[in-house]
Amino acid sequence: MLAPRSYTREGVVELQCHRSEVCLKRVLRACLDAGARLAEPGEFTLRAFLNGRLDLSEAENVGKLISAKSVAAADAALAGIQGGFSSLVKSLRIQCIELLTEIEARLDFDDEMPPLDLGLIMNKIDSMSQDVEHALETANYDKLLQSGLQVIVRNMCLVRILDHTQICHIFSIALKLLNI
Repeated sequence: MLAPRSYTREGVVELQCHRSEVCLKRVLRACLDAGARLAEPGEFTLRAFLNGRLDLSEAENVGKLISAKSVAAADAALAGIQGGFSSLVKSLRIQCIELLTEIEARLDFDDEMPPLDLGLIMNKIDSMSQDVEHALETANYDKLLQSGLQVIVRNMCLVRILDHTQICHIFSIALKLLNI
């Protein structure tokens, strides 16, 4: 596969052969004899990160997916690989830049601009703060999942009443109690 279309954004050769142990060993031996080497654990993900295919959060989630101890942990890691946290960070960065642009413009051209709506700015900052708090709660929940801890909620009424934020809050309390 020609660069940059591969997972690592490098030129790679992919071999496919029958499942026969004999065939697999012969093909592998021929490759090693020709100068190839076995990849180290995580090497392809590291190369993908270094070549800009994955950001750090996505690369970390590849490792979490591989070591997931439950379906929920695997699902959380997969969501991370698909850019959930990365898109939040990008969104927060854009919002910060917009606020800073507004503030800098007012420092330079205050007399030429309409009056400052401090309430609107405070609402934006509060919304960003809530997004960060939610991300921290989600990170705590993900940490519980990665540790292999499984929680079963038996009362279906409770499941219907609690939303994702409340469940994350309960898990963050559990994390503190367990010192995880």
